[in-house]
Amino acid sequence: MKLSTKGRYGLRALVDLVLYAQGEPMPLASIAGRQAISVQYLEHVFSALRKGGIVKSIKGPRGGYALAEPPEKMTVSRVLQAVEGTHAIVQELGKEEEKSENTIEQVIRESLWQPIDEAVASVLEQVTLADLAEEARRKESDNSPMFYI
Repeated sequence: MKLSTKGRYGLRALVDLVLYAQGEPMPLASIAGRQAISVQYLEHVFSALRKGGIVKSIKGPRGGYALAEPPEKMTVSRVLQAVEGTHAIVQELGKEEEKSENTIEQVIRESLWQPIDEAVASVLEQVTLADLAEEARRKESDNSPMFYI
């Protein structure tokens, strides 16, 4: 499985939203500035996130984007599904394709590709935006300079 830039930037932008929005709608320009991502690119990403029910847009002078649900309920799996679609390592086979599969193809699919897909899906389902934001906060506080007198 290889994530596109859209998926990686979308995840970064959402963690930024969790860290800095503090319950208020966040303009894309603010996220773009902090994350060094073009506003135009984020508009495409957030369009997919909005259609996927991950964010909601608020219009007006104090508008922007906000999470549609609390970050504790928003799994990485859901986010990537909204932006990337399926995150399977190999495309799922239809009934007819499965019937025409030879033994070696079937063994490889069942013994290798399916367990990899299940492991990846398990990790993506366990991690939430809140988890990622908390880890980012922890790392930032670990990296803050120490001042001695």
